[in-house]
Amino acid sequence: MKKTNLLKTVLIPSLSLVTLGTIAATSTSCAQGSDEPNSPYMVVRALGEHVMLTLNHHNHSTESYERPTVYYSYDKTTWTEIQFGEGQESVSVTINANQKLYLKGDNADGFSVDNNRYSSFSFVGRVSISGSILGLLDNGTGSTGAIPNAYCFYDLFRDCATIVNVSEGFLRAATELKEFCYSGMFYRNVALKNAPSLPVREMAPSCYNYMFNGCAALKKAPDLQAIELGENAQYCYNGIFANCILLQSIKIHYTGGFDNYWFVNWVNNVAQNGVFYYNGQERAENFHLPTTWTVKTF
Repeated sequence: MKKTNLLKTVLIPSLSLVTLGTIAATSTSCAQGSDEPNSPYMVVRALGEHVMLTLNHHNHSTESYERPTVYYSYDKTTWTEIQFGEGQESVSVTINANQKLYLKGDNADGFSVDNNRYSSFSFVGRVSISGSILGLLDNGTGSTGAIPNAYCFYDLFRDCATIVNVSEGFLRAATELKEFCYSGMFYRNVALKNAPSLPVREMAPSCYNYMFNGCAALKKAPDLQAIELGENAQYCYNGIFANCILLQSIKIHYTGGFDNYWFVNWVNNVAQNGVFYYNGQERAENFHLPTTWTVKTF
């Protein structure tokens, strides 16, 4: 592609690439610096290199799919909608080294529909993510406190091999979950070292299903703060930390036993040595952990 100093959009089959050239590199309004954990938007920061962010739409059914509306900004003042041409399923936006990109969306009914009709992000280049996931639903107004539908953020960052860090409070504002809402969210994010906290205490069926499965660099799990897992919690932790081969620390506030469908394959293939912090009033006999792990109460 011939280099240019002008803002240019290049369309190729099934992909739209928005490039910024030297305009973004020299703009005084470019967002630089550290993460923004308290931002009402989803914030993506390029870590020391140029990054390409891609929004992907997936429709594996014969039914129609109303795609979510997403806007991006480099300065939180000028917002541009990510627009798809006819037949396009992916659109990309570039982020200069150490620059931040802000994302928001007007999607009060949910970001995805089900496991056949959903939208996701992917990246070329290392990134850190902060802010609030709910900015993708309420345009960053902070008016949303609950996940609106099942499968809302299904596979949102699946197979993103270059996400290094997600701020602790990225999921903090969601006070109510729905079935499969975070399922596969960080599936096989092999570079992820810092994961967001999971503060919600009332589970939904399969809500964290395979959420961090295959996060091979993750050494410490986010605290699992739900204390009771009722009838609506079936498979809530199914496969959540499976194949996290370096994982060596888990803390769970749940006080019951583990011989149910709530914990199917939840810690398969973790590190052989680790510490499990358990808040149970009675010692559970089977945590499904390697026998070499140390169990401590708190």
